[in-house]
Amino acid sequence: MYSLPQRNSHRSHWLVSCQEPSGAMAPPDAEIEAGQKLLPEDGGKSTVAEGARPSNELLVGVFLVALVTKLFTNLEAIPGMSTISMLCCCLLAEWLEQLWAFLLCLVPVGIMLGLSTWGYLQVSALAICVALQIPLTIAYLAHRWLTQRHPELWSVTLAFPCINTALWVLSFFFLPIGSIASPAYDLAGQSLLLTQCSAWFGRSGVTFILSWLAAAGAHRCANSKATGGFRASLATLFVILLAGGVRFYAPTVFMGMTFIPPGGEPSEYHRVSCLSYMADVYNATKERLDAGDTIIMHTEQGTDVRNGPPVPRYQELLREHYDKTRVEALAVLSFFENKRSWYHLVTRNGSVMSYAKNHPVPVLESGLLPGIQPPSVASVTVGAVGAAEISVTGTICFDTDFPSLTRSLSTADVLLESSATWGNIGRQHLHGHQYAAVENGQTLVKCTYNGFTGAINPYGSIVTQLPQTTGVVTFLVPRFPKLTVFPMLHWAFDSVVSVAACLWLLLALVSLGNRLLRLKPENLQVEEVDDSQWAPGDQVRLVGLHDGSAGEELQKLNSSLGLLQRRVLKSKWLVQVQKKTFTVRGANLRVCTEAESRRWGPLGPWPWLTGAGLLATGLVLLGTELSVRRIRQLRGAERAPGMAIALLPMLAVCGSFFWIVGTVAGCYAMHESLQDPEVRFPQISELAVGPNGAKMLYRLGFGSAAMLLAATVQLHSELALPQLPGGQHGDAGESFTFYGLCSAFGVGLQGLALLEPHLSMQTLLHLAGALGFFYGAWCHMGAAQSLYLPTVPNEDHPGYQEALEAFEAAEESKLLNVPVVHFLVLLRHKVLMRGPLLVFLVPLLSQFAERSENATAQSPRTRSLMGLVQWLVVLNFALIFLSYGPELSVAAFLALPDE
Repeated sequence: MYSLPQRNSHRSHWLVSCQEPSGAMAPPDAEIEAGQKLLPEDGGKSTVAEGARPSNELLVGVFLVALVTKLFTNLEAIPGMSTISMLCCCLLAEWLEQLWAFLLCLVPVGIMLGLSTWGYLQVSALAICVALQIPLTIAYLAHRWLTQRHPELWSVTLAFPCINTALWVLSFFFLPIGSIASPAYDLAGQSLLLTQCSAWFGRSGVTFILSWLAAAGAHRCANSKATGGFRASLATLFVILLAGGVRFYAPTVFMGMTFIPPGGEPSEYHRVSCLSYMADVYNATKERLDAGDTIIMHTEQGTDVRNGPPVPRYQELLREHYDKTRVEALAVLSFFENKRSWYHLVTRNGSVMSYAKNHPVPVLESGLLPGIQPPSVASVTVGAVGAAEISVTGTICFDTDFPSLTRSLSTADVLLESSATWGNIGRQHLHGHQYAAVENGQTLVKCTYNGFTGAINPYGSIVTQLPQTTGVVTFLVPRFPKLTVFPMLHWAFDSVVSVAACLWLLLALVSLGNRLLRLKPENLQVEEVDDSQWAPGDQVRLVGLHDGSAGEELQKLNSSLGLLQRRVLKSKWLVQVQKKTFTVRGANLRVCTEAESRRWGPLGPWPWLTGAGLLATGLVLLGTELSVRRIRQLRGAERAPGMAIALLPMLAVCGSFFWIVGTVAGCYAMHESLQDPEVRFPQISELAVGPNGAKMLYRLGFGSAAMLLAATVQLHSELALPQLPGGQHGDAGESFTFYGLCSAFGVGLQGLALLEPHLSMQTLLHLAGALGFFYGAWCHMGAAQSLYLPTVPNEDHPGYQEALEAFEAAEESKLLNVPVVHFLVLLRHKVLMRGPLLVFLVPLLSQFAERSENATAQSPRTRSLMGLVQWLVVLNFALIFLSYGPELSVAAFLALPDE
C-alpha cells in the first residue's frame, strides 16, 4: 500500500509514501487528495528502480574473501586485510536481500576472527569473537539501512565508521578485551605513517579511517554512481598520511650534513636489562648493577618473594650500589601477592610507584583479582650524578592494551612495561604497544617472558626487538626527548565519534520507515476507507495532516490522539482532540474499534504467557519474603545463604526485564490500529491507549515489574550492602535502598494510572509516576557511586577521613574483589550510568505539553525520534537494574558480616 501522497514540484507527479498494498482504481488527478491510500498500477511489485542484483557466484566470492582476509588479521596480520574484510561484510550487508542471510554470514566471520587470535585464548577466543559480532552487527545494519534508503548521499558512508569506532571505543575502555582484535590493532607495526594519526586522535582515529575506507569502498562497488564517499575517504587517508609523514620525518628532514643523535650520545643511553624467571633473580639483579646497567626489569611475576618482602631488599641493594658507584639505578619488580599481580618502581629511596594489574587476561587469569587504582607517574634520576631527572611510569602486560589506563600516563618520559606472553602473540603484542608510545609521545621499554623484549621510541619505531624466554637480555635505549601530545584531543575525538554514532543509529532506525516515490496519478489506485464499524467514543489518531491538505490548526494536531464524536458527511467525522472538536476526513484517521478491542482479548496477544508470568511473579515475591527472613537469621554466622537464595535475584531482575520487554512488545502489537504509519517508535506511555487488552497488559506488566524491582532492592539490602563500604545502615546504604524503592513505586504508579488522550487526573498521576521513577533512579545511582566506587578528595576536605575509610573498605570488600562483580560494576558505572539520563525528561514533558489546551503536536519524524529516545533510555535503566542480578547471586555465596 502507498499512502500520504503530496504533490511534487513536477505537476504531473505525486510523492507517495510506501506501505502495504491494497485498494481500488484511482480517480483523475484532480480528485486525488493528500492522505488517501494508493496503489501503483502493478500492485506494488516494482516500485523502486534498483541496481542489478549480484549473481550468486559473486556473493559467494565476496563471502569467501571476507573469511580469508579476516583470518590474516591480529596475530599474523597482513597489511590491508582487516579493511578488505570489513569492505566485504559491508558489501554483503548491501547486497543480500534477506537480513537473516547476512546475519548468518557474520558467524563464520567471527569464527575466522577467533582463529586469527587463536594464540591468545584458543577455544575461548572463538566464543569471544563470535559473540563480538553481535554488537558489531549494529554498524553493518546501520550501513545497510542508510545506503539502501539514501544511496545517492555520500555522507551515509560515515555511519559505519562512526558506529564501528564507537563500539571499539567502548571495548577500549570498558570491555575485558581492550583494543585486542580492533582494526587499529591489526595495523600495528605495518604503517608507521598512518600510526602517527593516533598522536592526534588516538588509536580510534586509525579505526575510523580504516572503517570509512571499507564502507565507502563497499558502497562504491554496490553502486557505480556512489563515488563521493570513496573519494572523500581516499582524500582523508592521503591527508593523514601526509601529516603523519611530516610528523615522523620532521626531526631529520632539515638536519643537513651533520647527524644529530635524537637520543643523545651512546654514553648517555639507558643501559637496560630484562631478567626473566631466573633461579636467583636477586643475585642476577646485583650482577647487572655491577655490570653498569641503570634500569633492571623483572618480567611479570618474575620477582622472587620467598625470602620476604621484596621491596625493602631491592631498595637496600640499590642504596649499596649508589654508595659504591654514585650511579642512580632503577628496578622494576613484579610479583604475585594477595591474589593480585603487583608492579613496583624501586629506587634507593624505596618504591616510588606501585599498583596492581587492573585488567587480568580473560579466562587465563580468572583467578587473579583486578587492581582498583591505575599506575601513576614518578620523577626519578637514572644514571651518574648530574643526570637529568626523568618522569617514569609503568604497566603490566595486558594493561597496556587499554587506552583508558595508558592515556592517564601521558606526562611520563618513559613507560617501563613488565609482561609475560605465550605462543605466537609476543611479536604482535609488542607491535600493538606502539600505539601507547605514539599516543603518549613517550619511550616504551618492554620486558617479556616468552615473547619479544624491546624498546619503542615516541614515534612508534621499534628500536630494539629481541626474543626472550628465560635468562637475561641486555640492550641500550637512547634518551629520546618526549614529544608534546594532547590527550584531551583523544578523549574529544572519542566523544565526538560516539555522539555521531548515536545520531547515525537514530537516523538508521528512523530510515526503516516509509520511502518517498514519484509516481504519475494514472499509475495509482485509491483505497476507499471502510468506516462502517466506527462508533462514537472510539479512540482515534490523526495522521497525514502535516502536508498542507488541512487547515493550519488541524495540521498542528497531526499524530495526536482523540475520540470520535459522530459522522457528519460521507467519510468525514467529528473528532474531539485536546477538548476541541474538528471535522476530519476518514482517510486521516486511525481508529481502534470495539471489534479490534475484542480481537485481542482481555489479557493481550499471549494470555497464557501473561498468566504464567503472574504466577511466577507471585512465587518470586513469596520466595523473596522467606529469603529475607532466612538471611537475617544467618547474619554473623559463618555460613553463606547458598544456592537457593542465589537464584532469587536472577529470577527477580530477569523477570522484571522480561515483563518490561514483553509488555512493550505486546502493547506495540495491539497498538497497530492506532499507529501513525510515519511513526515507527511511538512513546511507550501511548501504547496503553487503544484496546482494553493493551490497558490491562500495561497495568499488569509494569505493576509486576515494579514489585520485582522492589524485591531486588530488598535482596540487595540484605545480601550486598553488608559487603559494601558503610554497610546496610550507613548513609549511602540507606539512601540506596530508599531511592531504589522510590523508583519501583514510580514504575508501578505510571503503570496503574494510564496516559489518556486528554489532560486528566489519571494523566497527571501517570506523569507523576514517571517523574518519581526518574528522580528515584537518579538519586539511587548517586548513592551507588559512593558504595561501589568511592573517591578520595584532597586531604583538606572536611570529609577526607570518611572518604578514605570508604575507599579502603571498597578495596578490601570480598564482593567487589570477585572478577565478575568487578566487571559488572565497571560496566554499570562507566557505561550504563553515564548515559544521557536527562534526555528521559524530554519525551516525558512533551507528553504533558501535548495535552495542554494550547499545545501543538510534533512532526512524525520528531515524534518517532522522541519515542526512540524514550525506548533507549528505558532500556538503559532496565540494563542497570538487570546488572545487579549476577552480583547478588555472587553475594549469596559469601558469609554475611554481623552488623
